[in-house]
Amino acid sequence: MATNYRIELAATAERDYQTFYAKAQPDADGKDTAYFVSVFQLIENALDETLSVSPIKKARALAGSLSFVYRLNLGLVSIYYMAYADQGITYVLHIGPSQDGADLTSLRQAVAKGEAEEVLEGLGIEKSLVLETDQQDWTN
Repeated sequence: MATNYRIELAATAERDYQTFYAKAQPDADGKDTAYFVSVFQLIENALDETLSVSPIKKARALAGSLSFVYRLNLGLVSIYYMAYADQGITYVLHIGPSQDGADLTSLRQAVAKGEAEEVLEGLGIEKSLVLETDQQDWTN
């Protein structure tokens, strides 16, 4: 029987999620934007069917000193998260577009701006670890 992980969103991931949700809503003319609806459905399915059931996969782990962070690439978007089997928690750090490392850059920028401080502090991770790690070393 599969273990169900509780999904928790960092403040930055919550903002990311709300942004994708808002873009998936019908516009003022009552028309929806099919692209954003598709993207939001990808995110919802990933949270409900993948990250809540089997978040810990070695192939998704970033490389080097950030190997405790996982990346689920959904094609159009990527979800960065940490998973704790002993606590049954998947902690989502960031949800963003998958474009030539733009998602990695925006995660690093959130850390630099102090928007991810509560996440890092709660996990006992030094901010400098994320900021000083060469972006090339983040993916396997």
